[in-house]
Order: sequence, then structure tokens, then C-alpha cells
Amino acid sequence: NSTKKISDLTTSIQKLEKFNVSGENVSSRLKVYFQQIREIILNGDKISTGNSAWKTENSEVRETLKRMEAICGIESPDDGPTAPEEAQGEKLTGPGSISGKNLIIGGEWKGRSAGGCMNFTTWRWNPQIFLHVKSADTKLSISLIQTGSKFSSVAIYLIETTSPEVGRLHWLEARSQLINKTRFKTASKVSLDTAVPHSNNPLVIIPCTFDPKDERTFTLTITSTKDVTATVIAEKDDWKEVHFEGQWNGKTAGGCKNFPSFTDNPQYFVELHEKQHVRLLLLQSQFENFDVISCYIMKATGPSRLQSVKEDQIVMKGKFSDPNECKLSIDLDPGKYVVIPCTFDPNKESNFELYFCTKGKTIKVQELK
Repeated sequence: NSTKKISDLTTSIQKLEKFNVSGENVSSRLKVYFQQIREIILNGDKISTGNSAWKTENSEVRETLKRMEAICGIESPDDGPTAPEEAQGEKLTGPGSISGKNLIIGGEWKGRSAGGCMNFTTWRWNPQIFLHVKSADTKLSISLIQTGSKFSSVAIYLIETTSPEVGRLHWLEARSQLINKTRFKTASKVSLDTAVPHSNNPLVIIPCTFDPKDERTFTLTITSTKDVTATVIAEKDDWKEVHFEGQWNGKTAGGCKNFPSFTDNPQYFVELHEKQHVRLLLLQSQFENFDVISCYIMKATGPSRLQSVKEDQIVMKGKFSDPNECKLSIDLDPGKYVVIPCTFDPNKESNFELYFCTKGKTIKVQELK
């Protein structure tokens, strides 16, 4: 009901302003709700509210939009579509590297790579451009340009990596890795001007739409005061992934090792014939009032379900600190292992995704029944 949505929106804004809540203190769920209402207004131009229409030309509507954008850290849209200027410089439209002070990279958000912003667990599948900064005191101007006559809300994240290797960034080790970002803006062009530190580790530029599954093409331009190198990594050179979609449901919602039902959780068998660095990524997408999640890596004797677990079998476990993701990174010796994803408490039901990521060879993983 459009009228109820407008009423809810106005009430939410009043409450947030009353308690001076804004920016990162606004919940992800509320930001998503604000953004959806905002896109309806901007793209549909009007929402029926009984005897009249809620139009962007209306001064009351414009004022409400401005208040909502200020609370959520979203920039106001352009007045209308404008043709982007033709960029000049070295161009890259697929995997590879280019160097210089003026770089142009073509890309798209499509399928999994339409990951949306960091409010969603899918942000990590957006296109990632790796940037090597060779000189100190380098200043960058990064622009994200959309084509067409109808624009989505888009932004740019600039992140510092923790390794000299080029490979997909699956998570942030610390919030301080986020060097800079733009506000989300419904416009033909969004720009980020920033100074960047010299580092042996590459930076990662992540262009994204606000919502996942928003498919479209883009051009990213990088203008630098010193020569830089931008790389788009080929799939064959990136992390190899083994992906499972599972669920904690009924008996399989066993909870953590504190409970006898722990071994009722889904279990996955891995056998390594050589030492290998493995990343485990567990994702769960319910944002509202869900239990914290984690993963255990256990020593095993073969491809059969564990019926009980001793302390000396635990190779590694994640912290129970986040309801939406758990990340483990470990060098595993040759041997047999069982991985158990779980919630902290039993009987917490949800779907989940589990990724086994390795460099070089793809490992074989078997779901145990």
C-alpha cells in the first residue's frame, strides 16, 4: 500500500532525526527500505496517496527526499540525464593490465557480479579492479559512468588489501582497509577524489549499484598524478571456488559444539594431498534478528559423518560474532578434514552458502549425507 509506505517513511525519518541517528548508525535494513522508496519516487515519478499524487516536483516530496538522503548518506540525483564526456587514455575492456595516468576500464554488473552494496553479503562478487600505486603522494580521481537514459543509484569503494597477491577480495580484515568511498547517487557519473598511500599491496576499486541484481554496463576512469597500474584479473588466475547451498532446517539446525546436537549440522569432507592455503566463507542472508554463525574445521579419518567431536580434533573455528558471515583463512596440511557450519544455538533455521576458496588447484569437497 503506497500510502502506508509513505506514512512509515515519514515516521521513520522523524524518529531518526529526533535521536540524531544517521550514516553508519542507520540499520542496513532501514537503509534498504529508504532506498527502495526513493527509487520508486525517482524512477516512477509519482506514488498515489489517496486524492493526490506524491511527485518529485512537489516541494514537500523534495524536502522529504533530502532529509532521507542526509540520514542515509545518499547524494541527491542529477536533474536529468546528461551524455558523459568521452574519456581519453589507456583502455581495458576485459582481463589484463594497463598503466599510465589516464586509464579507462569498461565493465558490467551481470548475474553474480551485480552484487549490490555492502549492506548485502553479495557485495564481494562485484567487479574488482586492482590498482598498484607506484609512488608516494599519489592523488587519484576515480569516476564511475553509467550509460543510457535511466540511472541506478551507484557508488565506488576504495579498499586497501593485506597481501601483495592479486586475487578477489572476499572480506575485509579490518574496517580501516576501507580507504574511501562515495555516497550513493542516482546519476550518470559518480566521482571520488582521494590521496592514496604507497604500498606493496594493491588497492581494490569496487564499483557497485545499491541493490543486488541491478544489471547494467559502466565505464570506470582513473586519473592519477603519478603512473599507476590497473588490473582486471582473469577467472583462470583468480581464486578457485567450490560452492555449496545448504540449510539449517529441523534436525540439521544443530547449534554449536556446546550442544549434543552439534553433529546433526551439515558436514563437508575435504581430503588434501599437499599443503594448501584455504579460505572458507560462510554466508547467511537473513538480516533481521538471526543467530550468530560460525564454522569448524575438524580432523577426520574418512568421508563419513562425525558422530562425536573431541577437542583435539578441532583444527580451527571461527568466532561467533556475526549473523551474516564467517571467514576462515588457514594453511592446511595434507590430510582428511570435515567442515561443519553452524549457528550458535540449535533450532535456528535458515539457508546458507559455503565457499571453499583456493589458489592454484581446485580442491574436491563432498557433502556428507
